[in-house]
Amino acid sequence: MRRLYVWSILILGLVAASFASQQSLPAGAAPPSGYTTRPAVRGDIDDVVTAVGSTQPSEYVDVGAQATGQLKAIHVAVGDRVTEGQLLAEIDSTVYQARVTADQPGFAAISSARRMSSNGRLRCRAGRASGS
Repeated sequence: MRRLYVWSILILGLVAASFASQQSLPAGAAPPSGYTTRPAVRGDIDDVVTAVGSTQPSEYVDVGAQATGQLKAIHVAVGDRVTEGQLLAEIDSTVYQARVTADQPGFAAISSARRMSSNGRLRCRAGRASGS
């Protein structure tokens, strides 16, 4: 009970002191201070602060590609927010295109051999069916 009495007196004293200090100022006058104040405006801060420390990301995300190679273009910058499915970068396809072009003659030869082999099988089957 004694604590409650002490705290009540202390709070009442603080309220009375703040009320008295506000009443002692002329109407419309700002409280005296050693600071210069200005109205707030929007703008850029051009100051640079150098500090030593480390930062931690709020979330880790694994990003991977289905193909490897050199990047041709990057479509995002550090700190950009991205959405699922958004194109982040392009991989240079010239290496893969050259490989496809180089492999086309071999593919054509294999396709031709396969066609010839399947035609021969069809002829054999046709010969067996006719009784020869």
